[in-house]
Amino acid sequence: MSDKSPTVNRGPLSLAELKQSYPGLYAECVAQGTQQERERILARLPAPSRNAREQFARECIRNGAPMTDTAKANYLVLTMEEARKDNASAEVVAAIEKRLGVGNGY
Repeated sequence: MSDKSPTVNRGPLSLAELKQSYPGLYAECVAQGTQQERERILARLPAPSRNAREQFARECIRNGAPMTDTAKANYLVLTMEEARKDNASAEVVAAIEKRLGVGNGY
């Protein structure tokens, strides 16, 4: 006779049960889902990237980079540089710079 008790099928595991009972499988599922979502998003972005701001966003998504304060600041700078090239946006850029305490006046 075997010491093992028979396995009882209780139905589907909850996410918490899966994570606790099978951490490797859980991590693999999360990694696969994350990669699929990156690919889905990248497939819907304009290609090729038309400017530095789009290229930055595409690289952040591709690399799985977190949206840190530094990344947000870099994206904002790229957005402002792009808007500055558009003369109609000069007043908007100046207002943003003033509010953030950056730019030529500071």
